[in-house]
Amino acid sequence: MQSKYDMYKKIWNGYTTAQLSEETKDKCFETKKHFANIPKELVQKFKEENNRIIQFGCSDGHYIKNFVNQKSVIGYDYAQTSIHENEKHGVVMRQVDLNTICDNQLSYESVLQKDLELPSNILMIRVLEYLKPQAAALLIFALIDHAKPGSRLHID
Repeated sequence: MQSKYDMYKKIWNGYTTAQLSEETKDKCFETKKHFANIPKELVQKFKEENNRIIQFGCSDGHYIKNFVNQKSVIGYDYAQTSIHENEKHGVVMRQVDLNTICDNQLSYESVLQKDLELPSNILMIRVLEYLKPQAAALLIFALIDHAKPGSRLHID
């Protein structure tokens, strides 16, 4: 049986919701509904605190592109279409496979460490469920190790 993270890589390699109409996104993936789970108080704090937002698995940038004119915004995603769609809106993108591990650390950890040099608002919405257990653990520990005081982490 194919694992969830292998299925994720197969489905999203070169494809994201950026290719779908808004109506199709709403019906098939409910992309806007999972952003409703972010408490309004947290969104307000994201607007007020820290000058950087980092989102893992940002897909078409539905959430973070709204902050581009106010904050430094960085997105991590695997698919080229996601990279292209977000860059059109001014989001700095990191094209990485979040499951890639080299020598028992994340292959992108040095880039992540640099991105976390400032206190940041960090979002992971519907991401951890697609990571291999070791990659998920290494990502969480990397965020704990490298995030500066005052950073916020929201996992949904």
